[in-house]
Amino acid sequence: MLLKERRQIKSKPWGEYQLYTLSNDNGIQVDISNLGATIVNLYVKDKVGDIKNIVLGYDSPQEYLDGDVFLGSVVGPWANRIAQGKFELNGEQIVVDQNEGRNHLHGGSCAIHKKKWVLEAVSATSVTLRTNIAYLEGGFPANMEIYVSYTLNNDNELMVDYLANVDRDTPVNLTQHTYFNLNGGGDVLDHSLTINAEKYFVTDDFSIPVDKCAVENTVMDFRKPKKLRKDVLAQPRELAIIKGL
Repeated sequence: MLLKERRQIKSKPWGEYQLYTLSNDNGIQVDISNLGATIVNLYVKDKVGDIKNIVLGYDSPQEYLDGDVFLGSVVGPWANRIAQGKFELNGEQIVVDQNEGRNHLHGGSCAIHKKKWVLEAVSATSVTLRTNIAYLEGGFPANMEIYVSYTLNNDNELMVDYLANVDRDTPVNLTQHTYFNLNGGGDVLDHSLTINAEKYFVTDDFSIPVDKCAVENTVMDFRKPKKLRKDVLAQPRELAIIKGL
């Protein structure tokens, strides 16, 4: 009787960093770097069985360090924006980095997307990485240990789980910032998109939410599948501000 060999995670040097490769029994593969806990490649099979990389990325660690669009990385401790870099916590005003004009964006100088994360655990199907944020780094009022785990299973699901240990009250809002192109190349305007949402946030000129409106009769109505090309290229106000969707 032949025993099927158990899958094992693979690791290889990537400049001063490492690439960890998860794969499943269906030929799906994801390459994750300890630079920013970044998804560098995600190889899947298309409908005719050809392998394609469906995430955007750079060729070298230095390009990630030089880049400014958070390609494929984990961002935090606060993903997205904090208006004017200020918020109230336990009756005290907290001031964090204003690194996008007057607003805070994606953790500011914490820059966990450019930190060298520590390998915490590996298995045949998952890898867990950790990074630290010091008290008042970026203005945040706590010491933090941030963990991310990537798991690839045989149902072709790539799951991302986060954990943050903190020693004081602080807001934490982590996200994974991968850019996908399901064609494996070319533009994405012929992609069809469905979003099961009846409302959307209207933003000001600095991408700060200021109102919540119904999607009905607006370009933000994706309750039924539709292609991106027409609405994105038309550039109504909702899309023109951020030059996209």
